[in-house]
Amino acid sequence: MFFAHSLKIVIGTFEKKIMKISTFFMSLFFILALCNSGKAQDAKDSLTFNKVIVDYIESVKHTDFEKVKSVLGNDAIVKIPRFGKVIIETKNELVQEMKRNQGIEQNFNYTYSTVCFSDAISIAKVKLTYPSFNLYEYLIIEKQEERWKITQVIKEYYDKTDKDNISLADDL
Repeated sequence: MFFAHSLKIVIGTFEKKIMKISTFFMSLFFILALCNSGKAQDAKDSLTFNKVIVDYIESVKHTDFEKVKSVLGNDAIVKIPRFGKVIIETKNELVQEMKRNQGIEQNFNYTYSTVCFSDAISIAKVKLTYPSFNLYEYLIIEKQEERWKITQVIKEYYDKTDKDNISLADDL
């Protein structure tokens, strides 16, 4: 009897995990479908879109609160995973923090790529390579009043020295 009850719990837990994974991939599919349904990226759009990404990265590197303020949308948020929870920071909180730390130069190199692009919303992946860890930032960038603005930043830390850490595709 105990075995049958335990088996039902395990199967129930497994089914919930499958549903969560399915939901995640369906959401990702719809986002990518949305991005692919937009018009092709023209030269001017590409230039301004890429400039927003580079300006954001440079503002982080040089703790330039004015520049970060100019590339973030008014309601922009930053999501940071911490101990199984998500911390949400608003644009104003980020700008105030950068003002307090003004002048600090961060030691990282960077690369970025466009995950998907449409004429209204796009996603970029930024990799900041610090000496002992990588920071991945996924930027949700939207067209607001004919200008590209970052509306959401999702951060993901990867400790290069932690041998038990899951390898990310870029780190293989």
